[in-house]
Amino acid sequence: MRIGLPAVGLMCAVSWSACDSLPDVDCSGTVPAFEDVTALEKCSSCHSSKLSGSARRDAPKDVNFDTKSAAEHSAEDAASEVTVA
Repeated sequence: MRIGLPAVGLMCAVSWSACDSLPDVDCSGTVPAFEDVTALEKCSSCHSSKLSGSARRDAPKDVNFDTKSAAEHSAEDAASEVTVA
């Protein structure tokens, strides 16, 4: 399995330990800070702790990417969602 670039940034920015649990994730380069992972802006349009009801567009209420701690909680699942073949 190869991990797409947004997922690599997410995994490396939120948790070094996550790099050990998914194949083909290279965290040896410059690791972006959480706030520099721009892919999360798109995710947070639905996956935000500040949103509720229909504003979440069916995103599970316990999966959020608007804060570092919330993103860390779902980092591996998020990387699985954005993998490329």
